[in-house]
Amino acid sequence: MPVSVLSSKFTQGASDDAPVALANTDHVRYLPSIRKPQLANLWDTEAMAETAGQRLRGDLDRALARAARETGQQLEFSEVEAQLIEWAADAVDTADQLQTRYDAELAGEQRPTTLVKLSAEIRTCRRAAADWVGRVEIGDGRAKSPRHVRAGQARWNRPPAVG
Repeated sequence: MPVSVLSSKFTQGASDDAPVALANTDHVRYLPSIRKPQLANLWDTEAMAETAGQRLRGDLDRALARAARETGQQLEFSEVEAQLIEWAADAVDTADQLQTRYDAELAGEQRPTTLVKLSAEIRTCRRAAADWVGRVEIGDGRAKSPRHVRAGQARWNRPPAVG
């Protein structure tokens, strides 16, 4: 899992020669070879290419912000939705990496078994990502079809059965 947060707790007050600690949501990893002056280049977002997972997260964040503006409410993803988004982002990143290997294999030896295996994994990752993103509700919830709304109202508004 990529490192997502540079923990200022570990870098504040540290000398420029002190090792830097990078914090992830589930562990802390120390990188003794990276010193504080090198961090500006390491996290230069303009120089760093955006991954497919980062683009997916950004798209979903923008969709949520748009829904919040439209409804006039403050909206945020639930914990479950945040986890689904994380899994989907990891899946599209994995699919992207596998696609790179697939393209290299296609340009190189073109072994059929390897191409088939990579292709299957890419499809599986993309299908999983689509499933997880599909479970995320943005806005007030799922849209209701007029047909189903009328059917529900007809059931609720009918006179009681006489028996």
